[in-house]
Amino acid sequence: MDQVHLDLQQAIEDGLELGSAKVQRIIGRHLEWIKGYYTPTAEIYPGFGQSVCRA
Repeated sequence: MDQVHLDLQQAIEDGLELGSAKVQRIIGRHLEWIKGYYTPTAEIYPGFGQSVCRA
């Protein structure tokens, strides 16, 4: 999970858009990690990411 956070931070610093292929691959890795604990719905998952980014 730490590497996912580092990769997202780098993507932000690089100015990558959320829809870019690289960012979406990172988000996919994050989603797979989350699924190890529970399966979020399509409606819940984006909100989860927003709450984590504010922490």
